[in-house]
Amino acid sequence: MGNNLLDNLVAIGLPSAMLYFFSVIPLRKVYRARAWLETPCVILSSAVEENQTESGVYRILVTYMYEAAGQTYSSSRYDFSTGATSGFRAKKSVVNRLAPGKRTVCYFNPTDPSDSVIKRRITWDMLFCGVFAVILLITFGFFGWIRLPAVAGLMGK
Repeated sequence: MGNNLLDNLVAIGLPSAMLYFFSVIPLRKVYRARAWLETPCVILSSAVEENQTESGVYRILVTYMYEAAGQTYSSSRYDFSTGATSGFRAKKSVVNRLAPGKRTVCYFNPTDPSDSVIKRRITWDMLFCGVFAVILLITFGFFGWIRLPAVAGLMGK
């Protein structure tokens, strides 16, 4: 009986954590960044990095400089995604547009000007992780609910 409870906690806990960390937190950052201020920035470096532990998974590495509140800042956040994803060509295209020396715009947090981002929109991985986690929660919740009467029957014996 205890094993079923643990199974259900894991089956609900893992997708819940996935939903929270890979979708809810980044989406909340995107929402809050709508109030951030736009400022010109200069790209210092940009590259596409392949994940060392997983082949075919990449991330955009970019460093840029901007001025806010009378001070100069440097940052390396391209977007609010939480990890590397597939799609080398799309990332390479972004890096080509953000070549060193390129002038573009970034957005900074007016209450903490050192907090900035270049792309403050929703990304596909945020949506995909959220939808996937919700599907897992519904699936595991459904099967846990179906097993509940059987577990309750065992407890009555």
